[in-house]
Amino acid sequence: MYAHKLDVLRGYCATVGRDFDPIVKTWQCECVAIAPTAAAASHLASASPFYAGAAASLVGTPAQVSAQIEGWAALGVSHMQIRFADFPRIGGIQLFMDEVMPHFA
Repeated sequence: MYAHKLDVLRGYCATVGRDFDPIVKTWQCECVAIAPTAAAASHLASASPFYAGAAASLVGTPAQVSAQIEGWAALGVSHMQIRFADFPRIGGIQLFMDEVMPHFA
């Protein structure tokens, strides 16, 4: 769906003569459920009031979440707004900072 929205935006840009490329592409992730195992991450997601399904979430191990982010980056997303499933605990954000963010620095 996001790729389709980018195509629509690209078309509008062409219509009005605006360059599409400098537009910062952003995706809002309603739920990041990250854990050392996929099962634990799935449990976090299902227990979170923020979880609205796979299309609006990043769920999995650090490697799986990194791969999902790479998919968004391939679409042109360079900024993400994220919310962690285990908030207000800090385990998820710590794991994300330690094992996912270094892949994108």
